[in-house]
Amino acid sequence: YSSIYGIGAIGAAMIIGSGGIDLSPGAVIALASVVTGHLFAVAGMPLAVAAAGGLVAGLACGALSAWLVVGAGLPPFIATLG
Repeated sequence: YSSIYGIGAIGAAMIIGSGGIDLSPGAVIALASVVTGHLFAVAGMPLAVAAAGGLVAGLACGALSAWLVVGAGLPPFIATLG
């Protein structure tokens, strides 16, 4: 499990280093894991396809957060709160 926490910590450290607070890494990791598990176990997709679906879900969440911070000008704390 330490690699999962390390990846989340690196993402959070980059935001904290720039003066913001990012609340979403844990939630995005959980969402991507649930999407991957659902696609693999329930939908019966191959593991590679399910993993790609989880990555797409995580990338979509990251892109939305990035747009809210950069495009809409919201503070990272507010943009990643929900």
